[in-house]
Amino acid sequence: MQVTCHTNAKVSFLALDSLRQLAMRFLEKEELAHFKFQKDFLKPFEHAMVHNTNPDARDMVLQCLHQMIQSRGRNLRSGWRTMFGVFAAAAKVPTERIAVQAFDIVQRVNKDNFAQIVEFGSFADLTVCVTDFCKVTKFQRVSLQAIELLKSLVPMMLACPECPLSAAANGGKPVEATATDDPMIRFWFPLLFGFYDVVMNGEDLEVRKRCVLLPLSRSRVVVVEPKPDSNPSLAARSTTCSTRSSGTARASPPSSGTRSARRSCSRSSPSCGRGRTCRASRRRRT
Repeated sequence: MQVTCHTNAKVSFLALDSLRQLAMRFLEKEELAHFKFQKDFLKPFEHAMVHNTNPDARDMVLQCLHQMIQSRGRNLRSGWRTMFGVFAAAAKVPTERIAVQAFDIVQRVNKDNFAQIVEFGSFADLTVCVTDFCKVTKFQRVSLQAIELLKSLVPMMLACPECPLSAAANGGKPVEATATDDPMIRFWFPLLFGFYDVVMNGEDLEVRKRCVLLPLSRSRVVVVEPKPDSNPSLAARSTTCSTRSSGTARASPPSSGTRSARRSCSRSSPSCGRGRTCRASRRRRT
């Protein structure tokens, strides 16, 4: 691992090429369930991306991972987490060609291997990786494309059969969550936290603006009307408001008691209890 960060470029290239050959042999077989050997085996590539300041060495790291994905992508299990860690580290590199090349690989992986990523539990790592590209400040073109990619993860997640939140996975039934495995936390939480992270920690104003608008672009507001039988007083208020707004309600003829009360009101005071000036008081003033 330390040799990959050697100051001599030839030595670091030789170490990276040796690791690539070992990784290709190691990925020929599928990883067994509940094992994380691939994640640990690919750690030297992440170490080289973070600590090696030579742009050519970092470019070689990305080429090695790209070759592994193309030839051994079907056998990757826990190795996806380390690969997304390498791409996230490349997003923080000040060299533009490294950031652009890493983001292009992420886009291809998201397009070709999304179902496999969801199946083996690396969806959160993909979301974190894309979020790091959204916070790239020096290269706005990359960050704007990353925002679009982060937005596209929502419909892709809901349409993926391997995702328990999709309609194809549960057949329209409510999602069952256990104490140790909650699909809402595994899928929705990384996405929403990614938008939050970009808005709170991003520096580009245009990127933050698009991040705020994207989650609300396809939202729908559902108005739930209360049932009239549930609350009688509320139902009475709603009917009163409807009759006033429509203007079609006809007032019932006043009874003899109300007529006498109005006459006494007009004789005793210039204004009735409702705050309206009576006709009799108007005649007296004129």
